[in-house]
Amino acid sequence: MRAVMVPVRRLGAAKTRLAALLSASERAAIALAMAREVVAACAAQPGWETWVVSSDPTVLRLADRAGARAVPEEGTTLLGAVGQAERAASDSGAEALAVVLADLPWITPAALARVLEPEDPVVAVRAGSDGGTNALVRRPPGVVPALFGRASFARHERSATRAGLRVRRVDAEELAFDLDRPRDVRRLLEDGRGGRTLEVCLDMGLAERLDPRPPAAHRSQEGEMQGTVKEFDPESGIGSLLLDDGTEVAIDPASTEGSEIRYLRLGQRVDFDVNEEGERRIARGLHIVTFA
Repeated sequence: MRAVMVPVRRLGAAKTRLAALLSASERAAIALAMAREVVAACAAQPGWETWVVSSDPTVLRLADRAGARAVPEEGTTLLGAVGQAERAASDSGAEALAVVLADLPWITPAALARVLEPEDPVVAVRAGSDGGTNALVRRPPGVVPALFGRASFARHERSATRAGLRVRRVDAEELAFDLDRPRDVRRLLEDGRGGRTLEVCLDMGLAERLDPRPPAAHRSQEGEMQGTVKEFDPESGIGSLLLDDGTEVAIDPASTEGSEIRYLRLGQRVDFDVNEEGERRIARGLHIVTFA
């Protein structure tokens, strides 16, 4: 038996990074639309059971209607939900367990099949936004620990190496793109893909509510920072950015692993998140604004 698990948090607490743009009910509608896309793609995979783990009654009803197994969530965290699925997989004697995150508006059954088909012990899709992990397949389910969040793909690679294994990376744009911030909504609208999720965004009038071009000021419309590349070493990923007020911010090398950010050039404009670590300010989640 093989299972693909979709963890879905309570809709009322979904997509808080969109709070500056959307009301709680609008965020819930977008989260539900993406969950529908993901569950439908998983349910279309022959030879795989689909498990939806959530504490939200609406999500569990969605799972029932899609022919998936609705699993009431026992905890409150993503890793807790994954651990719950791991225990169920062990009890069921599952030979493989896949975890697919629920915020992938471009997902298609064909793209997901490319992730599920390889027989490697560890298969994963790297998130394009922050180096996280949007899909993870393990054979057997506990062959390496499940790790999620920023830069978790690189951590999966290190964990696999310690176990004498390697992560087979599947480059699938349909799964690498997750919708988490206003800039992701803008990309969804500009691209025109997204099925139910795109329809919901259009019905909300988000095309009119979002400025299609990032503002020139160093702080973008989304509340993220924007600046200019001061120095960058593509081999190590080490470098720094300058805000428009002259403040220098270090680049987190993990944010550049395996992405187009490796080819940053001096003078390029990028937007990014800033994290305070002691007295240092670290730039993560970089996206190129200008290519000149």
